[in-house]
Amino acid sequence: ADDWFRVALAGGRGYRFETPGGTGDDFGRLFADAAGTVSVASDDDGAGAFQFRLDTTAAATQEYYLRITTAPSGGDWNGYLRWRELLAASLAVSPAQPASGQWFDVVLTVTNTAGAALNAPALALGPDAGASLVVLKASPSAPASIASGATASFTWTYSVSGAGPVAFSGTITGTDAATGRGLTAWAASAVIGGSPAALSATLIVTVPSATVLVQGDLVVVEVTLGNGGTATARMAAPG
Repeated sequence: ADDWFRVALAGGRGYRFETPGGTGDDFGRLFADAAGTVSVASDDDGAGAFQFRLDTTAAATQEYYLRITTAPSGGDWNGYLRWRELLAASLAVSPAQPASGQWFDVVLTVTNTAGAALNAPALALGPDAGASLVVLKASPSAPASIASGATASFTWTYSVSGAGPVAFSGTITGTDAATGRGLTAWAASAVIGGSPAALSATLIVTVPSATVLVQGDLVVVEVTLGNGGTATARMAAPG
């Protein structure tokens, strides 16, 4: 019998499907439709030991359908399906809510899970919204390659010039050293620029009703502090 798997893929990203460690002879074919009429890619023995290994780049963001059959039809096969992105990315911002004038970092972390190095990686990062609220201070250089199985992080440094939300997206592209296939990964994150801490204070002194204070009279001094900015103010204990 055929085994069918439904998978959600992102357009433009590269994926690998395989059945490592399986027994018997299998064949994998990926379809763009549930009826199994629009074939996208297929493989027979790419993983060795009569197991298939199928690499593909999704043409569109949608659900795809993978069919695993025995080769020849009617044979026996036992195993499991493993699939993953060939190039994965994540984007992080720190601190998440910097104040006006404060610097912050945007870090793109990339993992190459393909079986070969990623050659000539190219990096791109841009504010998708709120670009006028930040100023670029430093950007990273791309390496010559990223080894198979390696993880690399790249840091851009910005300063906040105005209050409001800023959306970032980071992209890395490169070429698989073994297949020549172009690979792309991207990720998104956001930061909220705030106004600096703006402290205010109110002092209230309460004294006895007597006109003249004498030693031992109780005087109450109350200080009320406020912060009119969006940034947190860190203060020492009052003294």
